[in-house]
Amino acid sequence: MSPVRKTLPDLILLGSLVLSSALPVLSYGEGGRPRITVVPVTSEASVRSLADLRYDEWMCEDGHREDGSGGTADGRPPPSRHAFRMATAEVVAERTEGGATAYLALMEVGGGGMEGGRAPQQPITVGTAELSPVEFEGVVEAASGSDAGQVLYVTDVVTSSRHRRMGVANALMDRLEADAIPAGSRSLFLHVERDNTGAMGFYTSPRRGYEVASRAQLRGIDIDALNMNAGTEGQILLCKELPRSGKEQTPLGILVPEQAVAWRERLLCGADEGAVRHRLLSID
Repeated sequence: MSPVRKTLPDLILLGSLVLSSALPVLSYGEGGRPRITVVPVTSEASVRSLADLRYDEWMCEDGHREDGSGGTADGRPPPSRHAFRMATAEVVAERTEGGATAYLALMEVGGGGMEGGRAPQQPITVGTAELSPVEFEGVVEAASGSDAGQVLYVTDVVTSSRHRRMGVANALMDRLEADAIPAGSRSLFLHVERDNTGAMGFYTSPRRGYEVASRAQLRGIDIDALNMNAGTEGQILLCKELPRSGKEQTPLGILVPEQAVAWRERLLCGADEGAVRHRLLSID
């Protein structure tokens, strides 16, 4: 959906913002499909789940190898799963401090009950996505009357290759858009690679409603700076106008800087930060 990135520096382009705890968790189960619940990444365990799905889909050739074997797009061997987890935790923590929030799509499996005397299995992670103001830092001109809090960027929409055509991407996008409205966003932007006809068809479908960004929507936005921040030179920028909320709301799930720093420390699990940074730099 979003540009496929295979190297660790590109993982800096994570994105997500804030969410309101007043909003219900969105679940899906119509048409006999497995129920999907979209939740924010708020714990060490959820960061590991996010890292593992990205590892499987970005670092392994077929996306199905439990042992982490495979290769990157340029033929290099992938980093170890442990090193990728550590680097991802560091990046997610940094992005969270910048106002970002990642999401997981969890699919219920095992029948949803005590069928046959067995407890239902734990949900499996089938998708991730992020909503971010970070890509707009230094991009929106103050004179335009806009600010980075009013325009948000969707990035790193990843769905499990084993669970395509099950509504995962729509569940993720529904949640991101629902959380962006009370966060004060007037519009959402995202990039699509020019040859990714599947992603273009998905985002521009009537249900999703994204269109190629118009001149009016881009007023006051430095496109070159946005492409540099997002690493998306040559890709197509799409935009969706969001409905206005009935009144201004303060999202209740915002991580203030002090909370973000504390969460960062928990994510690192007491590991020496220098060692983590060494791994981050050495596995590209």
